[in-house]
Amino acid sequence: MSGTHFSSSFLFVLMLGSYLMAATSQPAMAVEKEVENAVAEKIVKTKVVTDKAVAKGYTLIHDKYSDYCIRYEVLSPASVRKAAQDLQYYLRLATDVQLKIVFKEDESCRAYIHLGASYVAANAGITDKALADESYRLVTREGDIFIVGKDTSDDAHTLLGGTSNGTRNGVSTFLEDYVGVRWLMPGEVGEDVLPQSEIIIPELNRYEVPGFENRRIAYIQNDNPLVQQWLQRQKQGYSLQLNHYHNFLQMIPAKEYDKHPDWFPEMEGERPRPVGRYKLETTNQELLQAVASRVDEAFKKDKSLYSFSISPSDSGGWSTSRESLALYDRDPHGRQSITPLVLDFYSKVADLVGKTHDERLVCGYIYTNYLYPPSNGIPHLPNNLCLVLAPDISYGYGLYREKTRKDLDLLLQQWSKATPQVAYYDLPVNLLQTVGAPNPPGVEILTYLYPKIAGAGMRGVYMYGVSAWGHGALTNYLLAKLNWNPQANIKEITRDYFLRAYGEEAGYLMHEIYSLLDSANKEFHLQNERAGYRLTPSLLKAVYLPVLGDIQGKFTKAQGLVKTHKQHLRLWMFQGNMNHFYTYLQDAGMVALDKDSVFGDKMLNTNQPTNSSLTGLELSLAPVSDEDESPYKLRLRLMVDKVKKLFDDWSSSKTHDERYSPVITIIETAAMLRGHSLLALYPAQDGEVDITFNKVVDFGESVRYHLLDNKGLTLQKGDVIEGQTLRKYMKNKNVYYLDIVSKQAIVRPVVTGAEMALASQQKTDGLHLFGAIGTLEFMVPKNVTNFSVSLHTESKHENAAADIYAPEGQLVASLDTNAHMSSNIVVKVTGESLGIWKLVGKDSIAGVADDVWLQLDNRLTPWVIARSDNTIDTVIGK
Repeated sequence: MSGTHFSSSFLFVLMLGSYLMAATSQPAMAVEKEVENAVAEKIVKTKVVTDKAVAKGYTLIHDKYSDYCIRYEVLSPASVRKAAQDLQYYLRLATDVQLKIVFKEDESCRAYIHLGASYVAANAGITDKALADESYRLVTREGDIFIVGKDTSDDAHTLLGGTSNGTRNGVSTFLEDYVGVRWLMPGEVGEDVLPQSEIIIPELNRYEVPGFENRRIAYIQNDNPLVQQWLQRQKQGYSLQLNHYHNFLQMIPAKEYDKHPDWFPEMEGERPRPVGRYKLETTNQELLQAVASRVDEAFKKDKSLYSFSISPSDSGGWSTSRESLALYDRDPHGRQSITPLVLDFYSKVADLVGKTHDERLVCGYIYTNYLYPPSNGIPHLPNNLCLVLAPDISYGYGLYREKTRKDLDLLLQQWSKATPQVAYYDLPVNLLQTVGAPNPPGVEILTYLYPKIAGAGMRGVYMYGVSAWGHGALTNYLLAKLNWNPQANIKEITRDYFLRAYGEEAGYLMHEIYSLLDSANKEFHLQNERAGYRLTPSLLKAVYLPVLGDIQGKFTKAQGLVKTHKQHLRLWMFQGNMNHFYTYLQDAGMVALDKDSVFGDKMLNTNQPTNSSLTGLELSLAPVSDEDESPYKLRLRLMVDKVKKLFDDWSSSKTHDERYSPVITIIETAAMLRGHSLLALYPAQDGEVDITFNKVVDFGESVRYHLLDNKGLTLQKGDVIEGQTLRKYMKNKNVYYLDIVSKQAIVRPVVTGAEMALASQQKTDGLHLFGAIGTLEFMVPKNVTNFSVSLHTESKHENAAADIYAPEGQLVASLDTNAHMSSNIVVKVTGESLGIWKLVGKDSIAGVADDVWLQLDNRLTPWVIARSDNTIDTVIGK
């Protein structure tokens, strides 16, 4: 049962897993004391305590035989039961030996791997009582192996609102470090298990605590069960529940304005109706009490809710009331800061909530123009307030820049000194895109960042991952390892990843591909101060285009060097992403069509594995929303009846000559549409209608379109490509729809042969435009005596302006966001004649028009007709 030597196969596994172990020489009793001290001092940094390696071990499996059984208590929580199944399954994959799972002593078992707390473990002096949440012990005693962690029972929570699955975490470490298992990506395709004839376990006395109490990786297709399983095996999760998200709109809905207009921001001496991502009058005492009451109600309703977010909505629009302005400040760079205003709001709400729920937390972001501490120092903060530091200065590889690192160092130091209740939110190594461009892993940034945030005492980390596993698995893998152990050797983990994913020779070449991207990306961000986390045309040209040839050459060589079926599949997943990326670059006119390219359709199809049923392949590409909606849901969203009435009323308001002139109308919106946009088309006559995408800025996003008939049936769908023209026969007096599906892309459509309307209420923020507004026409129903219109922008440097004209042609109101990034007016309606109102964009007093949101009163028809100054009427037959 015991052995005095290490097999050669075990030494190889131990070498590969050594980066996860930090060895120190301490006797068993010292380890017990170490555990007690760690809990007493609430240490949350990773601790690994293990005996000095000795030439003694326990033969777990030898030549397809084992004396061991897996044992746990029959009433153990589900996490322990699943851990036992994992242990049994992967040991069988590695050795072709299946250990028996038992719940009590069994005469067929000569030794045991004990999982979880039990009376047997307690008799051996190993209990979970002194263990921190989510931690575990790995101990060998008299031939038995104990993996004992802190475990919450089914449907139970820790005192901090999370769960603790310490035993499961311990099993994951055991399988990685002593059996040689790797979970490189979700599903079977990501499993890498070294076949072995012998596994010998050394003497163990190891204790490990996670580096953070809350460890989350977002935007990696988290709803997929395979991804959830992968995250569990990578020891992700939380014993400390931290809720943080922009929450003003949910806490205090816009309808509250009717009763409490003073709860909403003052702008230029008035309190306009809230629109878009509105703010609140955070200095209003009634508002503070109302927010605290909402938090209190939520805590009473859900006993498992440990934290509640009171973070402001995104973008600008803060109050300029006398009370608010008194709390404005300047950050270290001389820019306007509202940190004192936000901290005042957070603290007062936390104090109110603390009167009834002082054992729970309210959470709030430290972000954008409330990122830097107040110039006169951070005031005392309530103990029940958790700050979530979201340094947008570091988003998307900003930490390559030395000045950004200096700022972040200062931020971490100052905020962590102000309160122990602080967590971290970032996307430091991400290009947000869905077109298959391989994500540079930013190894240098991760090596710098994680020890910093751990050293600052951050209690949680919330990191953006990469949704396309075919090219982003490495990034997600590195984040998972560092989330658990922020002191881990990231370079060693990276080398091990490529070795295990593709084999020694092919792995070396794939490692070189990502190293090339890392180097080029670093150089670009050092030379371009404004480069962020979007895949812009300039970044594409500087980072990707120069190395495409090298990527293609190295990948082609790697294809001939992989040894296993799974290695081939992982290369094929990367190839599929590169095929998607090449198609994107070809459509953008950046690369020439090469049918024989290894990343072309022909070679991708040639290399496609046959009869492969392994799970996980479906996660290769980033998911793109392209599913047909149910007829009922679609009809509601299309607002079919309302837009048809709008077009009919709009046509009847025109003169006879305007209605019946035989013209082909070309409508080109002066403004470009941003994000998910819905257009309605109304043909001038029976015939062909052309839709041309005159301008497309996609930021690396796969942008799709759906062309629908008046019943919501899909006539045509595909990718939105600049310069592409869709041509479709349409009938007069029928409404057709163009649904442009994207998150951030900018598109300018040009329509020939039909009038065009834009859905103005599809999003809660309103109609999202980019650039000049142009001319938009709308109808006011007869029963409406007044209506509101608002424009808002996100930055003091991005402004918009427009005039509103009544049907008779007189100017009745003007809007300009220059002063406060939001402009709101109420227009009175005189007379009862149905007519066409116009909103005409113009230059703002200062700044440029970039992101602009237009929101019309919800009592108006939720469509506006685009009639820009570029409209051209061409007489048929001339």
